[in-house]
Amino acid sequence: MNKLHKILILIGIFFLNPISAEDINENVKKIINEESAAILVKNLNQHFITNFPSERQLCEKNLITIINNRSLSFLKESEKKQSIDNKKSLKMHANKMKSMAPVFARAGCLVKYRFELEKILYGSFHESEETILFQKASQLNLNEPKKLLIIHALSKDHNTWIKDNLDLEDKSERERRNNGFNEVLNSIAGFYINNSSLGCKKKSANSEVFLCN
Repeated sequence: MNKLHKILILIGIFFLNPISAEDINENVKKIINEESAAILVKNLNQHFITNFPSERQLCEKNLITIINNRSLSFLKESEKKQSIDNKKSLKMHANKMKSMAPVFARAGCLVKYRFELEKILYGSFHESEETILFQKASQLNLNEPKKLLIIHALSKDHNTWIKDNLDLEDKSERERRNNGFNEVLNSIAGFYINNSSLGCKKKSANSEVFLCN
C-alpha cells in the first residue's frame, strides 16, 4: 500500500490530524459565519437521522469495524518495535482509536452524508459556502432518486468511497479535496466529542471511552 493510499483511508485521516479545541475553533470560524455552528451541525445530524436511520446505523457499524481492526493492527505492530517509546506510542494510538471508535464513526458518516448532499445540491465537492450548504442541506426534501443516490454512497465500502472522491489523478484537485475533507472532518468530529446532545458522550466522567446512542 503506497503512502498516498494510506493517507486517504478514512480512519487514517482521523488520527493523522489530531483534534484540538484551537483547531476546531479556527475551522469553525472559517467555514461558518452566519449561524451558530452547533445548530447547523445539529440540524444536519437530525436530517440524517430522519431520512436514513438504517443506512446511518449500517455506515457507523461498518466504520467502527474498520477502526477497531486498524487498532488491532497498531497493537500487533507495537509488538515488533524494539524501542520502548515506539511500543508505548503505538499502543496509546491503538487504545485511543478503540475508545473513540463510536464517535469517529458517527462523525465520519455524517461527513460522507454532507458531501453527498453537496453533490446533489451543487454538483460539486467542497466548493460551496459552508453555512449556506448546511442550511440548504438540512431543509432539503429528498425524492426517491436522490435518496437512492445517498443510500448507494452510504452503503459503499468506506475505502472505496474515499478512493472515488479523493484519490484523483489531478494532483491540484486531489490536494484541494483532501484539504477540504480534512477540515470538515476535524470540525464535525469536534462537535460530536464536545456536544453530548448529538448523541455521543464518555462512558463515565473519568473514562476516555465514548458511547453513542
